[in-house]
Amino acid sequence: MATLTPAQLELASSLTQDELPTKLRCAICSKLAVNAFRLPCCETAICENCQATLPSSCPVCEHTPVSGADCTVYKSLRTTIRVFLKTEEKKTRGYTT
Repeated sequence: MATLTPAQLELASSLTQDELPTKLRCAICSKLAVNAFRLPCCETAICENCQATLPSSCPVCEHTPVSGADCTVYKSLRTTIRVFLKTEEKKTRGYTT
């Protein structure tokens, strides 16, 4: 699976919430769901940082117990985010598709 480039990671961290489509946001921190995972209890997308620090109860649906290890890789969302970031990179360079 392709990973994000350093330039894409920098772009992801520079985007404001208003610039991010809601479906691409982490359900916990509302940032771009970089290296997205899916919560096992409610199927909600979260970012890698939130997955690593997940508390014992789900912050979205309050299901208990929940563990970061139980989360699954959200492959389709990761692909969508890569495409979104490539499009945003082109916009910042002044190109249009």
